[in-house]
Amino acid sequence: FSHGLLDCWSACRDWYAREASLPLPNFERKELWWEDPESPSHYEENFEACGFVRVDQPQRGDLLVFQIPTVGRPCHFPNHAAIYLGADARLHSEAAPALGGAGPFIYHHMPGRLAAREVYGWSMANRVKLILRHKEYTP
Repeated sequence: FSHGLLDCWSACRDWYAREASLPLPNFERKELWWEDPESPSHYEENFEACGFVRVDQPQRGDLLVFQIPTVGRPCHFPNHAAIYLGADARLHSEAAPALGGAGPFIYHHMPGRLAAREVYGWSMANRVKLILRHKEYTP
């Protein structure tokens, strides 16, 4: 994990490029931007320019944006993104091991970890601030 280079937004951009041939723009961001109340709220301010619209219920390929604070530190803005995979955790662009369980699943990259497909459970669902669908993506 390297913020601004190999982070959650980079993982999501890579997923859209590999799985849907949709290039998404990158935007410059500084480390811990969500802790600065004067910083732009990157996801909230850029999603429309990236081709996304807000929706109420996720489907495979939607971008989930979370607000995940670090204990004892401020968190003014949504600061994490993941791809909603639904019940189908497969990656179509590469051979990836099957995941057990019925899902739903997400694909994301958290600090201090490798990018991964994981069960989308209660603790993450309660932190969702935006559900975004790309106008050109079809599952």
